[in-house]
Amino acid sequence: MKRLLKRLINRPNWHNLRNLEPVSKIFALDRGTPIDRVYIEDFLSKHRDIIKGVVCERADNYYSKKFGNNVKKYEILHYTDDNPNATIIGDLSDISTIPQNKIDCFILTQTLNFFYDFKSAIRGLHYMLNGGVLRLLQLVELVKLVDMIMRDGEIIGDLQI
Repeated sequence: MKRLLKRLINRPNWHNLRNLEPVSKIFALDRGTPIDRVYIEDFLSKHRDIIKGVVCERADNYYSKKFGNNVKKYEILHYTDDNPNATIIGDLSDISTIPQNKIDCFILTQTLNFFYDFKSAIRGLHYMLNGGVLRLLQLVELVKLVDMIMRDGEIIGDLQI
């Protein structure tokens, strides 16, 4: 209710489109849930039964805590050691910096498209995962969201195109 009142009071001025200031400076989080997060959370909710065991996410463990089912351990991958919650410091595109066969489920949302060498990042993801596990990926492909489930390096589900 508080969020709704805030949105009604702080309405953008659509008549002044010459303003160089963005409507929201925090990715519209102050105006409700961004639309991409709605699709991501819907996808994860539908597949919460495979978010189990040792679950890893990049930067934080928000989705694994929210949608995890029978999670034994939460791991957080971060590129540098400036994240106090990070349990794994490493670069997905450099397998010498990440542990091998440690993760049962890796939730990786909106990340691979920021890697210059995304093929190495996918190899790093596969390197970290235990054999025969399911991975949940969410990629932005130009203007559409593509959600995939992979098993043993092969795509077995291509959802919400």
